[in-house]
Amino acid sequence: MSIELLLIAAVVMMIFESGWWDEADEWVSRKFKFHHLPKIFVCQFCQCFWLSLIYLLLSGQGVILSLFWALINANIGELLRPVFKLVKTSLNALIGWFIYKIEKL
Repeated sequence: MSIELLLIAAVVMMIFESGWWDEADEWVSRKFKFHHLPKIFVCQFCQCFWLSLIYLLLSGQGVILSLFWALINANIGELLRPVFKLVKTSLNALIGWFIYKIEKL
């Protein structure tokens, strides 16, 4: 169960990191004057919470326990974003260092 919840949080975080929801919201607001996507789509915390809760309820977990785990997972999703950026920046620096060393040869 915990691996599936972490995967939900990671996928939601990566979709938000890509900026897809911002582009979709911008498209909706251009097409329809003064309209935006519902909060559940443009909020990482909300989306992670609801997806986790739906997954847990469909997998047969208890209602109160599911609510608790969904809230925990939504908060973990918020924490994954800076960790993802740190790993991404570190890997980019490492690849840049390798390219520099190869070019010197």
